[in-house]
Amino acid sequence: SRAMKTTKYSAVADKAMDVLLSLPKKDGLADMFVSSRSGRSAGGRITLGARVDSYYEYLLKQWLQTGKSEDKFRRAWEDAVVGIKKHLVKTSGGPKKLTYIAEMEGGHSIPKMDHLVCFLAGSLALGSVHGVGDIELAKKIGETCIEMYDTPAGLAPEIVHFHEHVDPKDIYIKTPDAHNLLRPETVESL
Repeated sequence: SRAMKTTKYSAVADKAMDVLLSLPKKDGLADMFVSSRSGRSAGGRITLGARVDSYYEYLLKQWLQTGKSEDKFRRAWEDAVVGIKKHLVKTSGGPKKLTYIAEMEGGHSIPKMDHLVCFLAGSLALGSVHGVGDIELAKKIGETCIEMYDTPAGLAPEIVHFHEHVDPKDIYIKTPDAHNLLRPETVESL
């Protein structure tokens, strides 16, 4: 919209974001599913992975793209970071004690992380440059994302699961999740 000197496109995006920002959240964390008919949350699962990753990634980016003028995006980003730290940051039970971003459903933690969540390392690092991130958490998530590539083919799976308790391995990969979709999130975050 800015490059074309029209508000046509930004008005559509702003309307959608306003609906999403107005939804009830759990400490800044949005429900994975939102009804396009009612505009209400419709599921009860919280993740930063598939279907939701762009929402979180663009909270920070929209604030920056508006020249830091639209504080609703900054506030939503900061609230989400608080919720992520409070509910989703976990440590694996293996020898490397990897930091990962779990999912949550019905108040229970699910020890899995989509490769898509690797955007968060870059977003937290970028946010830290602007006073709204966490470089230490970014580094830890980045290390976990790099570990996801420790496979026979050298390609990260779409999803990894983590051992929550003491185990000789930190990560395990379920057969249905072993495929690689050429995701750029880890590379973008490095």
